[in-house]
Amino acid sequence: MPQVQLIVQARVRRATIVSYEFQWIILRAPGPGRVAGEGAGREAAGRWLHAPVEHVREIRSELLLKLALLDRAGEDPAALLRAQRAVLEPIVEAIESRRARSAGFDSTLLAWRRATAVAALDFLDTIAPAESRHP
Repeated sequence: MPQVQLIVQARVRRATIVSYEFQWIILRAPGPGRVAGEGAGREAAGRWLHAPVEHVREIRSELLLKLALLDRAGEDPAALLRAQRAVLEPIVEAIESRRARSAGFDSTLLAWRRATAVAALDFLDTIAPAESRHP
């Protein structure tokens, strides 16, 4: 059965990850690999790994990458999932507030943005254990 290997390349500037690239490669190689870092780079990667994403559009790429890496490291993602919910809930509220005052295509666009943000919250609820969903 094929296994997935995740290759991550991150560019770090002043101990802050400023960009990242990743790709999924299907391999038949057994077992997990290990990635090690040093000093400020390791600390910056750890902060990035446990920080929620800021935009709904980053859920599919960046949040899923973080969840894959946490899983690979054997770490519990509950704190990240709670932090992500705390970021998304105000986004949904702001969209709902703007949509109530909008008309025409603006209302349509905001409806789309709300639907995707609510779907992201539903996704978090689906993957988070019940006891870790809310602080």
